[in-house]
Amino acid sequence: MSDDIERYSFGGRWIQTRAVLGSAAELDANKAAIKQFVNDQEPKWQTDKGSPSRTDEQKHLVAEVPLMELVTLLRSYSYLSTDDSSTFAMLANSLEAYSKANPSAEGVTYRMSGGKGRLRAAVNGKVRQLFQGRNPKKGAGELIYPGDSEIREPEHFSLQIHYLKVKNEADPQVASFALAVWVPADAGVEMVKLAGD
Repeated sequence: MSDDIERYSFGGRWIQTRAVLGSAAELDANKAAIKQFVNDQEPKWQTDKGSPSRTDEQKHLVAEVPLMELVTLLRSYSYLSTDDSSTFAMLANSLEAYSKANPSAEGVTYRMSGGKGRLRAAVNGKVRQLFQGRNPKKGAGELIYPGDSEIREPEHFSLQIHYLKVKNEADPQVASFALAVWVPADAGVEMVKLAGD
């Protein structure tokens, strides 16, 4: 386990699901898991801070949640590829160990675009580009939106829930989801140490 954690090097970066197409049963299960998680956090959800010039797609709902509740969602989610499944199983185990060592630890969750579907393309069932970029592009004017990769609390575990309308070769649009988890660098180091205990 320790060697695996070292190889994945979770700290200081985003970990995201790639596969977004699956069976109707898998997609329905994910819809139910996310709905349950969202309902459990009521009435914590608030619109995140940012430029008033943001588009609706660039405005998100945010809530602070106990870290173990993030673990529960990660474990109830139906991953749509073996790569995603193994990576997120390892991440969930590491987060649980971290939470037990740090009982007061909380995470921050974002419902991207407030839970509205975002159009994304998929190739071979995997999303091509999950994160929306900066608006406007660097050097093109005053910053309105920093890009999805900056929607996080740098020193806290952060979860983004993406509601997607997926374009692919077989179907014009499929409703699906993607998860992205930010692991702070310092926490990633501690997770490696805990895995080695």
